[in-house]
Amino acid sequence: VRRALEVCAEALPRAPVLVHCTHGKDRTGLLVSLLLHAAGASAEEVAAEYARTDAWAATAEGRAAQEAMLPARLAARLDLDGFCRASPATLHELWRRVEARYGSVDGYMSAIGVAPAT
Repeated sequence: VRRALEVCAEALPRAPVLVHCTHGKDRTGLLVSLLLHAAGASAEEVAAEYARTDAWAATAEGRAAQEAMLPARLAARLDLDGFCRASPATLHELWRRVEARYGSVDGYMSAIGVAPAT
């Protein structure tokens, strides 16, 4: 996570940064949420942005894309409808757990070696 944040921070002064994946709710969602936090977005704004993935995830196309990326043995055992969702509550729960362990999102970023934005 630290390296991904560093790559984005190093590139931003020169050009926009494109971060993507198949679905956008797990590792990419975490990375983008940390970038938004570092840029000063509120927890509600970050959660709302994270939840934008849900609009696509709820479609047949989004579900099919996620299913295609999973090994068949996993896809058969998962509730794909639930697995594909990206609700604001999920991000709020992640932040709650981060805050319980590190004191704050900034505390987490400091713990992984990311200096505060200046």
